[in-house]
Amino acid sequence: MLLEITLKMVLLFGLFDSTVEDCKPPASFENGFMKYLDSNDSKKVMYECNPGFTIRGSRVQTCVSNRWSGKSPVCKPKTCGNPGEILNGWANYTSNEFGSKVTFHCEMGFILIGKNYRLCEASGWSGQVPTCEPVKCADLDPIENGKTPIPFYGEFWQLGMVARYSCDADYVLVGPQNIECTASGNWSDAPPKCKDIECKPPIQPKNSEILSGFGFVLKYQESIIYQCKHGFGMIGSSVIECAENSRFEPDPPICKLTGCYQPKRVYHASIMKERPVYAREEIITYSCNRGYQLHGRNKIICLGNDEFDYEPPSCWKVYCKIQVDFKNGKISPMKSQYVLGELLTFSCNDGYQLEGENESKCVQENTLEPLPPICKKVNPDLMSIQNLLMHIISLSRNILQDKNRSIQLEYQLLNIEESMLSKNEEIHQRMELFINKTRWMSPS
Repeated sequence: MLLEITLKMVLLFGLFDSTVEDCKPPASFENGFMKYLDSNDSKKVMYECNPGFTIRGSRVQTCVSNRWSGKSPVCKPKTCGNPGEILNGWANYTSNEFGSKVTFHCEMGFILIGKNYRLCEASGWSGQVPTCEPVKCADLDPIENGKTPIPFYGEFWQLGMVARYSCDADYVLVGPQNIECTASGNWSDAPPKCKDIECKPPIQPKNSEILSGFGFVLKYQESIIYQCKHGFGMIGSSVIECAENSRFEPDPPICKLTGCYQPKRVYHASIMKERPVYAREEIITYSCNRGYQLHGRNKIICLGNDEFDYEPPSCWKVYCKIQVDFKNGKISPMKSQYVLGELLTFSCNDGYQLEGENESKCVQENTLEPLPPICKKVNPDLMSIQNLLMHIISLSRNILQDKNRSIQLEYQLLNIEESMLSKNEEIHQRMELFINKTRWMSPS
């Protein structure tokens, strides 16, 4: 009695039938379940599969001589077959067994209508095969003061089609000229507008120059290009454009001094390539006027922000205070002192000859270069010969000058004669013409 109660308790926990005394519980059964059957002569177990699975092997096993008869069955997934064909698209799946999934895709230019997947269920593939229809974009609303595009072919806008807008005269297109029908069925951009847009140029920034964009009125998207004058740097954009609101955007730039204004004036000096404003790191070179000497640096550099590395130089007047001991001759001009660069000309009295250069220059304070010459007495005989030669040279020069005058006079007479001959010829031609005309007009 106690044994029977124990066996019944084991049966309640699903191990095996209370009547099964000799056989161990069957092996585990995946994707299904089993139940025990009582009979008078044998002990039996029946197997069943879960929904979506099909049993393979004997459905029933019997306990005989402490062993279960036959091989335990297995539950294999059901198959759903072909998930269906989709026109202008394709299906993507790896299995058609129970629990698998197939996804559908459309080719470029088509959009999927319906669910993009099906599941393999116990009763077969779920749902319906979707369809791929051509991508369409909505019709375009008409725009004012312009032309609204229509499809080049067909009755609707398809993927890849481009709508091109244009405006009536005196109106400008604000926005994209071309918009495209995309794969999502939406337009690539919002349609443009046709507007009458004009911008009056703003006040020209101080210390700037206009490179392009001259005019009293500019149209939409026309631009003004600025540049700053020499020595000024730009803050802001060099290009401003006439915007949709009939104003230039962005605001005009500012030209701020980055170099240096002209340094303080240096008297009696000149500047190489003088200008009112110098750029950063630009070199200013000074030179003193004639008669003045430079004190300080002849070159200063603009450091920027109106600062120089050194102060400008100064030019001091230079004198040559020289007591020249020049005997038997003359100095021209004769002064007590000379300025820098001034020339002194030397000449000797009659009977004396100059030895050395006949000119000297004041090159620096109290210095002449070359040194003044001397007047050396000449031998009287040699002097007579020299005077004779000078007289001959003077006569020859006078003769040549007279000859030149005679030649020039002859040329003038020849020109007058040729002119008179030309005028006489002209008079003869006119007289002949008059005579011939008189003969033609007289009665025969």
